[in-house]
Amino acid sequence: MTREFAFSLLAACLYAVGAVFMKSSDGLRLVLPSVLLYGCFVSGATFQALAFQHQEVGAGNTVVLGIEAIGSFVLGVIIFQEVITPLKLVAIALVASGVYLLRQ
Repeated sequence: MTREFAFSLLAACLYAVGAVFMKSSDGLRLVLPSVLLYGCFVSGATFQALAFQHQEVGAGNTVVLGIEAIGSFVLGVIIFQEVITPLKLVAIALVASGVYLLRQ
C-alpha cells in the first residue's frame, strides 16, 4: 500500500465516521456530535491534502469519496440498523469496482 493510498483511506474513514456524527448531531443541535463531526471532517481533509501531493485530483478524490460511501453504508447498517437491499448491494459493488479501477 502506498503512502498516498494510506492517507486517502484514512481520510475516507474519517469522513465516514464524520457522517455518523452528522446523523447523530440532530441537525447540528447537539454539541458533542457536532464538534466531533467537524473534527472528523477537518482531519479527513488534512489527510486527503497529504494524499493529493502525489495524486491526480479527479481520480484521488473519487477514490476517497467511493471508500467513504462504502464506509458510510457499512456504518449506517451497523449503527443505525439501516436496511440492506439487493439493489444497494449492487450499487456498493459498483462503487467498489470504480474505486478499484481508478487505482489502476
